[in-house]
Amino acid sequence: MKFKIFISTLILLVVIVMFLLKIYKPQTQVGINKTEPKFRVSTEELITYFNLDEELGDKKFSNKILQVKGIIADISTIKGKSIITLKEESNKASVICHLKPKEQNKLLKYKKNNLIVIKGKCTGFLLDVMMINCVIID
Repeated sequence: MKFKIFISTLILLVVIVMFLLKIYKPQTQVGINKTEPKFRVSTEELITYFNLDEELGDKKFSNKILQVKGIIADISTIKGKSIITLKEESNKASVICHLKPKEQNKLLKYKKNNLIVIKGKCTGFLLDVMMINCVIID
């Protein structure tokens, strides 16, 4: 009898864990390329939103997939990872986009002052808007 209760409990736990993993699967596991962005914004709109009300900006944009259009202010590499900085002249802040490694070849087509569209996960605002797992939209 105890063995049947143990097996039933174990099966129930496995089903619950599988269900929770299915529900709370992170966006990065799904794939940024295949995920429809929650918002499509310009660099200026995104920065302005955070500057006006950082808390509201966090609630609206953090942990969401965004598609951002802007002018490249800088392209850099840190520890083998490419980073694109998008900046508008009217703002002191910028949007820092950490690219996925597979985006290296696409990045070769771009230079400073080029217009670019990037999709990635917004992680919030810390003097600049931060985005991770970014891909370049052609």
